[in-house]
Amino acid sequence: MLTRLLGGVAVVGLASLLAQYLVDGVPFCARTGGDGGTVGTAAVATDTAAATDLPPGLPVFLGGMVVLLAWLVVWGVRWR
Repeated sequence: MLTRLLGGVAVVGLASLLAQYLVDGVPFCARTGGDGGTVGTAAVATDTAAATDLPPGLPVFLGGMVVLLAWLVVWGVRWR
């Protein structure tokens, strides 16, 4: 059971990094450059995420952990 739980945490972590990459680019790296004047949908989404000071991968990770915790509780109650 522990291996499945750790595997689930790894999958949630990878999904979180993927969400972070899709919204903000490579996590933990500074971005440089840009075209300087155009504002598109991705820029608005990035500005919204920056305004909340919450990295986009964090809600994905926390949501996945809640799902894993709920699964663990259900599994524990079933096998009690």
